[in-house]
Amino acid sequence: MTTTATRPSGHGFGTAPVFLASISTILGAVLFLRFGYAVANVGLLGAFLIILIGHAVTIPTALAISEIATNRRVEGGGEYFIISRSFGTTIGATIGIALYFSQAISVAFYSIAFAEAFRPLAPWIESLTGLAFDPRMVSLPFVVLLLTLIMVRGADAGVIGMSALLTTTMPAMKQVISLLKEQGLDSSVRTMVGGAPVTRDYAREIGADGYGFDAANAVECVRELVG
Repeated sequence: MTTTATRPSGHGFGTAPVFLASISTILGAVLFLRFGYAVANVGLLGAFLIILIGHAVTIPTALAISEIATNRRVEGGGEYFIISRSFGTTIGATIGIALYFSQAISVAFYSIAFAEAFRPLAPWIESLTGLAFDPRMVSLPFVVLLLTLIMVRGADAGVIGMSALLTTTMPAMKQVISLLKEQGLDSSVRTMVGGAPVTRDYAREIGADGYGFDAANAVECVRELVG
């Protein structure tokens, strides 16, 4: 008696969702550039319908990621971490690689679209500089400025927020602040504490830069620290 192994058929999702999400990310700049053309041909309501269809792809994705993020700790990698831990390495790698390339290509598209938006100002730029307008006159400084912003601010922790729900965990806040001082990072990184058992006096005692008694106050405190 011989038996034949049957190959699992999978979940049947296919590649369509990944393709649609990636292609909508890439072609977003095209829609931006041709928005006037779309309004002229399909009308204002038709243009809003196109935008609504585009958001119909992104909104459920954002809600799904938000649901996953509330049920697990998200570490380095952000959405790529969520995808790989939720769907496994095989599916996660497939989606993650496609998403990475779509976002990398979309940056180039967005830079071109941003530069093309200045084309109506081409006569003024030519009269001011004496040079023929080239979109790269706008896109290259824009990319350099963006890279500078990422290098200067992207890797900066800025503010470290700590919260405690029990008095037994409060000493860890002091340990973190002491470690920052030992590493010489206390001048570049601000610290803020909060939580049910934490008080403003305790924040001063351990050397924290700020104290938030609730979520709304914590936002205001962060703005003051980084402002």
